[in-house]
Amino acid sequence: MQREEKQLEASLDALLSQVADLKNSLGSFIYKLENEYDRLTWPSVLDSFALLSGQLNTLNKVLKHEKTPLFRNQVIIPLVLSPDRDEDLMRQTEGRVPVFSHEVVPDHLRTKPDPEVEEQEKQLTTDAARIGADAAQKQIQSLNKMCSNLLEKISKEERESESGGLRPNKQTFNPTDTNALVAAVAFGKGLSNWRPSGSSGPGQPGQPGAGTILAGTSGLQQVQMAGAPSQQQPMLSGVQMAQAGQPGKLPSGIKTNIKSASMHPYQRTEMNPGTSASPNWACRQAADVWVLLVDWSEGREWDHRVPEKVGPADEEVAGRIALGTALRPCSPLSLPLLSAWPPLSLARMEAVMNLYQEMMKHADPRVQGYPLMKSPLLMTSILLTYVYFVLSLGPRIMANRKPFQLRGFMIAYNFSLVALSLYIVYEFLMSGWLSTYTWRCDPVDYSNSPEALRMVRVAWLFFFSKFIELIDTVIFILRKKDGQVTFLHVFHHSVLPWSWWWGVKIAPGGMGSFHAMVNSSVHVIMYLYYGLSALGPVAQPYLWWKKHMTAIQLLQFVLVSLHISQYYFLPSCNYQYPVIIHLIWMYGTIFFILFSNFWYHSYTKGKRLPRVPQQNGAPSIAKVKAN
Repeated sequence: MQREEKQLEASLDALLSQVADLKNSLGSFIYKLENEYDRLTWPSVLDSFALLSGQLNTLNKVLKHEKTPLFRNQVIIPLVLSPDRDEDLMRQTEGRVPVFSHEVVPDHLRTKPDPEVEEQEKQLTTDAARIGADAAQKQIQSLNKMCSNLLEKISKEERESESGGLRPNKQTFNPTDTNALVAAVAFGKGLSNWRPSGSSGPGQPGQPGAGTILAGTSGLQQVQMAGAPSQQQPMLSGVQMAQAGQPGKLPSGIKTNIKSASMHPYQRTEMNPGTSASPNWACRQAADVWVLLVDWSEGREWDHRVPEKVGPADEEVAGRIALGTALRPCSPLSLPLLSAWPPLSLARMEAVMNLYQEMMKHADPRVQGYPLMKSPLLMTSILLTYVYFVLSLGPRIMANRKPFQLRGFMIAYNFSLVALSLYIVYEFLMSGWLSTYTWRCDPVDYSNSPEALRMVRVAWLFFFSKFIELIDTVIFILRKKDGQVTFLHVFHHSVLPWSWWWGVKIAPGGMGSFHAMVNSSVHVIMYLYYGLSALGPVAQPYLWWKKHMTAIQLLQFVLVSLHISQYYFLPSCNYQYPVIIHLIWMYGTIFFILFSNFWYHSYTKGKRLPRVPQQNGAPSIAKVKAN
C-alpha cells in the first residue's frame, strides 16, 4: 500500500512538473503574440510550436506510463495543436466573452459567461433600448454628478485622514501657549480678570476672582481667594488644566451647548452673560460669528449637536481662536460701540449657515478649481475691502495729495476692457447662444461636453471681469473725482460680482447667462467711448454719440427684462433655479427705472448735467456710472 502511494505521489510530481513547464512555455508564447507581434518571425513561431509539441508529447508519455494508472484514460489536452483559424469554433463562441483561465472555469474550456451574468446583461440591454435619448442623457448627467460628488467626498476624507495621521507625529504647537491663548480669549485681553461696570460676580474690579485663569506667565495659573478650597477648579468650562510635565489638552467638543448657552464657547466663566444689550454679550456674539465664518470658509459643518465630529486638533483650535480674538473687538475702548449693536442671534447665524450648506449641495463641481470659487468668503472680503477703500480709506489717503493724472493708464485700461468684453461676447455666442440655445427657456447644461465646459469658462470670466472693473472706482479716488463715487455706483460694483458668484457656482449657463452677454456687449461700447475720451482733444469731434450711451443702457435693461420674463409666461420652462431668474428680473427692472430717471432729467426736462469727464463706466444719476 505504501508502495502504491509513493508511486502515485511520484507520478503526480512528474505530472505537475510537466504541466508547469507546458504552462510557462504557453504563457511565453501568448505574451509574444500579444506584445511582440510586429517583431515575430515565422521561424520563431515554428520554434515555439515545436517546443510546445515536444512538451505535450512528454506529458502524454507521462500519462501513459504504468505509474499513472489513475490518469491513463483521462484525455485533458488536445492531440492536435493547429494555428489555423477554426470557423466552427468561431461560430459557436460568437458574441461570448473569451475566458480560458482554469481558475475561472476549472472544469472545462469554454467562452460562455456565467448564466446569471448573461441574463443580467440581456435585461440591461433590453432596458437600455426602451429609454429615449433625452432620458438617457439626463440619467447619465445625474449619475456623473453623483459620481463627482462621491469622488470629491472620498478625496476630502482621504485628505483629512492623511492630515490627521500626520499630526501626532509632529507637534506644531506649544501646549502652554495654547492654554494661555484660551485664557486670553476667555477674558478679552487675557492679562487680568477684567470686569465691565455693572457686572456681578465674586472679587473686586481689577482683581482676579476665585478660579480665574491668568495669561502672560509661564503656562496658566489659578488664582484663589482666601478661604477657597485648594481643589477648586478653574471657571473656564471645558478646559482641563495642564499638569506638571504633561501637555495641555483642549476639549474636543468646543461647540457643545453653544446654542443653548448663547455665548462664546471659550467664555463660559463665572461672569454673568447678562442681557442681549450688554457689551460682553456683543463681544461673545461677535466671536461666535467669526468662528462660524472660519468654519464656513474651510468647509466645516456647523453642528453643535455632535461635538465629537467637529472637535479639531489643538493647533487647529489655537489658530481659529487666534483669528477670532484678533478680529473680534473685545477691548474696553470698543465696548461703547458694541453696546449699540443689535442682538446677534446664534440661532439665526446657524440658520444662515444651514442655508449656505444646503445651497452648496447644488454647487457645480466643474467650477471648483477656478479662482475665487471655492468659498464666498474671499470674494466677499475683497468686495468689503473695496467698499472700505472707496468710501473711507481712499479719500483719507488722497485728502492732502494732488490728484493723479493716470492718462496713459486710463487709455490702456479702457481699451483692454474693450478687448476683454469683445472676447466674452464671442465666447458666450460660440458656447451656446449661436449653436444649441433657443433664445427662450434654455436650462443649464451640466454635462462635460466641450460646449458646456466652454460656457462654464466664459461665465467665470465674466464674473472675474467684474473684479477688474473695480479699478474704475479706484481711478476716481486717485484722480479725486469723489463726486462720481455715489451710492448707485458703489452698490452696483459691489453687488453684481457677489450675486454672480452664486450664479457661476450653481448655474453657469442657460437663460441666466443672457444678461451677462448683453452687458458685455454694452461694455464694449462704453469702454470704447471712455478710451477715446482719455485720448484728449484729438478724439473729441468723434464723441458726438455720448447722448446715445444712456439709450443703449436703457435698451440693455429692456432686452434683459423681456428675455428673462419668458420664464413667467411660457407654459413649461425647466430652468433649474428660478431664484436666479427672479434676481435678474429685479436687477433689470431697478436699473431701467434709475436710468430712465437720468434720461428724463438730462434730456427731456433740459436739465442737462455738466459734461461728463473721462470716466470708466456709464453715465448715470449725479455723474455716476453704474455699469
